Amino acid sequence: MFRKHLCIVFELLSINIYELIQIYDFDGLPMRMIRNYAKQILEALKYMKQENIIHCDLKPENILLHDKEAEDGGKITIIDLGSSCFINE
Repeated sequence: MFRKHLCIVFELLSINIYELIQIYDFDGLPMRMIRNYAKQILEALKYMKQENIIHCDLKPENILLHDKEAEDGGKITIIDLGSSCFINE
């Protein structure tokens, strides 16, 4: 808490997927990156489903890279869960 405001601190991440696509001049990404990102996104969605969470705003701008210099694309983090909803089953 800082001056009665809740402050949340996150790790410093790199660019988002949309910015990465721009770097590649909208000409597609290498298959190793696509495979790596797809696997991580599907794992994240599987986890969210287990926790009954719907993201509601999943798009390239909400997927951040940890290290834009990683050859296979490296690790990603899905952000902006502000509009997500919890499914109560």
